[in-house]
Amino acid sequence: MQSLIAGLNGLANRLFDAGLSLPGVLGPSAETAAVALLLGAVTAAVFHRFADSSALRESRRELGAILLEIWLYRHDPVLVLRAEGRLLRANVRYLRDLFPPLVLCAALAAPVLVQAWHRFGLEPAVPGADILLTAELKAEAGDPAWPQLAWEAGRGEITAVVRQPSVHRIVWRLRPLEPGVHTLHLAGPTGVEAFPLFAGAVRSSIAATRESSLWGLLVHPRGQPLPEGSGLRRIWVEYPRSGAQPLIWPGVLSLAAALVAYRLLARLRDPRQ
Repeated sequence: MQSLIAGLNGLANRLFDAGLSLPGVLGPSAETAAVALLLGAVTAAVFHRFADSSALRESRRELGAILLEIWLYRHDPVLVLRAEGRLLRANVRYLRDLFPPLVLCAALAAPVLVQAWHRFGLEPAVPGADILLTAELKAEAGDPAWPQLAWEAGRGEITAVVRQPSVHRIVWRLRPLEPGVHTLHLAGPTGVEAFPLFAGAVRSSIAATRESSLWGLLVHPRGQPLPEGSGLRRIWVEYPRSGAQPLIWPGVLSLAAALVAYRLLARLRDPRQ
């Protein structure tokens, strides 16, 4: 199963990178816009194909009518209570009709959003600044020897190390001294594991972790899986987060693209609309 997920992750990585190759010529903003437009188009196509637009429209009209009735008869508790009961049933019907396309949209958008997180949600380490690398050992290994970390490619320093036996972890404080993709080696009793460290102005998706669990491989597709015989459960770097501010305009763009695409699809189906 691990090899299957790793193969699917590799295919998804290549497709995502190929899709961003053309907008990438125009810079990071164009890459973000391309992902936003894709998500908007997918959402519009799913709702156009699988949502019952007439039922949703009728539900919205019913909800509006009930809310107006509650406001008009707000001084009559009996009428308000009856209207609130109808309002609850109308909301349930509306959510029932909305649920299938929403679930399908989430399933289709999840792989793209995971890829986008590794591309836009993380920032590379700053050369000259400290960053943490953590390795978690498998608890079932008993009391294994602690792995040793070495800087194999690139230039940097290992400034401190902290062992946490109670949680089977070891944490190194690193300081890359030049931009680029560095390579670190963790040598333990079960072998040597390579790990990349991204520093400076790196224009690529960031592989922030290497996992051994199946769920970890699904949510972190950029990192190579740890071998099943490895004494390590997980390796990760605490990269800085980009924050929510850069995601506001792509969200607005995605919503606008979904609305425009849905209108166009509706007109193609019925030119009278």
